[in-house]
Amino acid sequence: MLPQPALHAHPNCLPLGSRIAEFEVTGLVGEGGFGIVYLARDTALLRNVALKEFMPSALAGRVGGTRVAVRSADNQAKFDAGLKGFIKEARLLARFSHPALVKVYQLLEGNATAYMAMRLYEGQTLAQRMSRRGAAAFDEAAIAQIMLPIFSALEMLHQAQVFHRDIAPDNIMLSESGSVLLDFGSARHIIGDGIQALTAVLKPTYSPVEQYVTDGSMRQGAWTDVYALGAVMYHMATGRPPVQAVSRMMTDAMPTVGQVTGNAFSARFSNTIAQAMAVAVENRVQTVQALREALGWQMAAAQPVPPIAVKPLTAHSAVPTPNQAVRHVPPSAPPAASSHNWLWGAVVGVVVFALVLAYLMM
Repeated sequence: MLPQPALHAHPNCLPLGSRIAEFEVTGLVGEGGFGIVYLARDTALLRNVALKEFMPSALAGRVGGTRVAVRSADNQAKFDAGLKGFIKEARLLARFSHPALVKVYQLLEGNATAYMAMRLYEGQTLAQRMSRRGAAAFDEAAIAQIMLPIFSALEMLHQAQVFHRDIAPDNIMLSESGSVLLDFGSARHIIGDGIQALTAVLKPTYSPVEQYVTDGSMRQGAWTDVYALGAVMYHMATGRPPVQAVSRMMTDAMPTVGQVTGNAFSARFSNTIAQAMAVAVENRVQTVQALREALGWQMAAAQPVPPIAVKPLTAHSAVPTPNQAVRHVPPSAPPAASSHNWLWGAVVGVVVFALVLAYLMM
């Protein structure tokens, strides 16, 4: 990852030197609309970690340098639902052990929010790699090398009926030990409908049609992640993002990988990616294992991807006032997900249902 600006340039960030239990904030890894990831030092075990803080910037801000507070009472319910989703994500990740899944060390609560201390992966995201390499810079062997660890992790998750539903280039880390799947986005999926357009939450380039329906009328499953995998590999192979699934429902004019690249890829690869990205669920490859087998890939082909090292920040900041008490959250079964906003779900469900019905009647 590239070095980020100094913490004092980010009003929502904790000051340099802030402590969350035994973790001391030493820099910034990244900041998004739903959370902040800090570079931190584990003073007990003497190691660097990534410390992820739940901070939905549209709902809340920093008060007194450390505490997180909602901007208005109307936002409290959304914030609480998102916080539960964040905690659920940490507990979910802690249930699994796989080299291609982000490793969560601890879950803590403090400053009126929550934190998860995770393994620090030095490298860059697939999105960063793609932007620096330029269009169509990956051949089939390079795509297999990057994606096979992700396939392996998803096969394990799907056996436990856990689905990622947010696979995209910015959620795949290319670390020194290999590819790692990041960000299950539980908090974002729970509160997203209440603070911004659904399309901004879903990453429409990589999302199948069933993710646009929130009323349960279209089931999601392994085939949902299969579509996203196909979309990511299409982008890697062609150098351009695929056409959004909802735009392909009436007339699907999206060219295949072979058509875009002048048959630079095998017919097997091109046809399998097209089947993985079929708009209609029944026409799609149904499982990650079936997708891997259709591609003719073997798990042993996965190799580590050379990283770009993370450089800690050197910015200075005043020593903060003592934080509120930090509570270690014991592991437990994930709480039930909060329900989506029923009105928005009904509107989107009706629109997409009409589009699906029209598509099926063609």
